[in-house]
Amino acid sequence: MVYYIYDCKKISLEFNIVVFVKRVIEGPMSNCLWYMYIGILLILPVLQKMTKPMKKQDYMYMLVSGFILLSVCPVIAHWLDESGISNLITDSMLSVYVLMVVLGYYLEKYVDLKNGCIKWLLLIIGSETCINVGLTYIEWNDLKKAGKLTSPNDYLFYSNKEYINVMILSVCVFFALKYLYLKYECMLNEKVKHAITYLGSLTLGTYV
Repeated sequence: MVYYIYDCKKISLEFNIVVFVKRVIEGPMSNCLWYMYIGILLILPVLQKMTKPMKKQDYMYMLVSGFILLSVCPVIAHWLDESGISNLITDSMLSVYVLMVVLGYYLEKYVDLKNGCIKWLLLIIGSETCINVGLTYIEWNDLKKAGKLTSPNDYLFYSNKEYINVMILSVCVFFALKYLYLKYECMLNEKVKHAITYLGSLTLGTYV
């Protein structure tokens, strides 16, 4: 709505709630992930019931097979300059965003944050950040040499939120924040803890 109101003021249009709702449905009104968030919320009740009886091996099968085909293979195909796996195979699978919610459930149920893990988390975060910056620079340099660099979006292949390099970084940041909250929870007053708990419940695990 903020974007729509801004556009109305910018081009002197009268605010119309019907037009706003129509633009939201037809979208996108912004480049944010709110549309994917709305889609996840629509299937969340069914997703929760589906994952509740799942065992650890069921989670592992779903996550490993899904992330390999949807998050790892595209990166490898890009390295090898190949077309990759056909969409006819991957289109019938759950999306990466649904898998990220399932990953959040798995981490909550089976992964325990220990005292020494923050060092490893920070190490992985730092390493992944350097790797992603390095890969983006290589992509930029290759495109520049080939004369194919026309816009900043051309060299942002490795910034795709669906790919494994970004996903690992996201999960580690999520875990680091959760670890810090659990460690310093006793120092927070009840209102702050309630606010953090409420906001945390809206993030759908590691999705946001």
